[in-house]
This record gives sequence, structure tokens and C-alpha cells, in this order.
Amino acid sequence: MKSFTYLLMKAFNYTHPTKILSGENTCSQLASIISVCYKSVLFICTDESLCNTSFLRKIKRSLNELGIGFCEVTNIPQLLKTSTIQQGIQKCIDHNVDCIIALGGASALDAAKLIGMAARSETTSHEYIWDIQQFTADPIPVITVPNLSAAGLEMNNSIAIANDETKETYHYKCHLPTLTVMDPTLTASAPLKLSVCSALDILDHIFKYYFNGCSDDSQKYCFERLIFGIITSTQDIVKSPDNLKAIEELLWCAAITRDTLGALTQDETCLSSEHLAQIFNHYTKKDYASFARFARNVFGVDASDDLTAAQLGIDLYGNWMKTIGVLSC
Repeated sequence: MKSFTYLLMKAFNYTHPTKILSGENTCSQLASIISVCYKSVLFICTDESLCNTSFLRKIKRSLNELGIGFCEVTNIPQLLKTSTIQQGIQKCIDHNVDCIIALGGASALDAAKLIGMAARSETTSHEYIWDIQQFTADPIPVITVPNLSAAGLEMNNSIAIANDETKETYHYKCHLPTLTVMDPTLTASAPLKLSVCSALDILDHIFKYYFNGCSDDSQKYCFERLIFGIITSTQDIVKSPDNLKAIEELLWCAAITRDTLGALTQDETCLSSEHLAQIFNHYTKKDYASFARFARNVFGVDASDDLTAAQLGIDLYGNWMKTIGVLSC
């Protein structure tokens, strides 16, 4: 019988209170959810077109009928800026906002988390982020609604933001969202290339942990199943962009990657974001056993020699990238 050498699991603390609402047409429940607790809503949308989608127009009509006010911040830059946050803070103050709904990609989700905290601190976005005034009040509740498989940003508490003056990028920790709504019908409306690039982004996050010794054996097995799920669901989406089952699978893989397994394997020494072939070419002389494991457990390679198995796995991964029509994003 084959023997195994098990890696010791790293110590961790983990809590995730965000409620998840997942499934087809779950966005249609937003108005009724809001009406239970809130009276004024700020919608934050990646671009103006998202705020004018048919499903969001229906939500706004329902809010009007229920007497619930709302306002908007749109056209969020890809790299979040402090000036954008300040605009959202002012909207919250002017309209007495008690709920924020973020719709779209990473920048909108990040903006909502920070605005939800900073709006209650009675300070500017720049002062709040750079610790001139310490935050003490409870944040405005945030509901995130991703339109892409956003690598877990819809459920975590981290953001990236640029200083308008110095252009430097900073990473910051906020409160977790109150609710995440993952609706594959909304994700299906996104351009196909964005969905494919989202899948590659999820894989990049997994590879950072998987190939750098940041995870133990049980996590590696879970990551291998996630990789397989991402590969197969992305293939299905490319073949049929309205395949809601495959889209929902990809949404879940993103959430699990960053907000469960990824949260337990945080390590500053993790590899920078590179595609697998680049990682292999750089690290193969040091250690290719992990690449052989990847090839066997994800692609079913049966070569007994580790180096051969590793190279076959890289080739199969490269062939998969060709089948989805994107070699770089």
C-alpha cells in the first residue's frame, strides 16, 4: 500500500457571517429583502448600463411602490480611487442611506465595502483609509451582487484602492458584506471574454497557494477539485454562454477559493499571479513533484515519472486554454 507524508495544517481563526443567496433569478428577491429592514438604498454600479438593466429597473419600481428611497453612484473606475469613495460617502449623508447594494465587478464591490464603513465615521475617505481617524461606528450594511465570478471579492472584507495624489495602490480591510446574491442569470449577461478571464483569475489565486506550499494535504485535495470544476465549467460556458448551471458552478468555485480555502492559506510568500506554464518553467528545477500531482489528480495523467507527468499536465493545461479561446487576459 502506498504511504503518504502529511503536511501539518497551519493554525487559523475563521469566521464568515455573510449570508449567501444563490440560484437562478435570486436577484428578483432583492426588493422584498430590502423592504424588511431598510428605508434608503445606495446602488453602486460598475458602469451606468448596469444601473439601467431590466432587472434593476424592476427592483427600483418595487422600491418606489414600497416607499423606499434610493440613489446611485455609477462608472466606478477599475482601480478604485479615494475621490470615488468620497462621492459615495456624500450620497449616504445626503440621502440618509441605511443599505448599500453593489452591482458589477471588483471595483464596485470594493467601493461598497469601504463606503459602508467610512460613511458612518464622519470623516473623508482619505482620512479614513490612512488612519487619521479611527473607525468606531457600525458600518452601513452592504449587499453584493457580482456580475462576474469575482474570485471571492463579493464575500470577503479586503479592498484595493489608489491614492488620487500619489497614485500608489493600497490594500485595506473592511467589514464583511451582510448578504451576497449570486444569480447566474445576471452573470450570463456579461461578455464571454470577461467570464473566461474571471475563470483564469480564480485559477491564478489557487495556483499561488497550491504550488508554493501554502496549503496542507486536505486543502490541496479540495483545490484540485476546484481546479477541475473551473476547467470543466469554463469549457461548458464557452460552448454555451447561457449555460446557467455552469455559470453558477463557476460562481461557487470563486467564492470557495477566496473565502474558505484561500482564507485559511494566506501567506505573504505566495507566488505572484502568473499562468501555470510560466510558473512551471520558472520552478521546475526546484520542485516538480507538485506539478506531477497536479497533472495526475486534475487531468488523470498516469505517467510514473514525476517530470514526465508534470510536463504532460502543463501541456494539457495549455491545450485547455486554447479550447476556451483565450491565451492571456
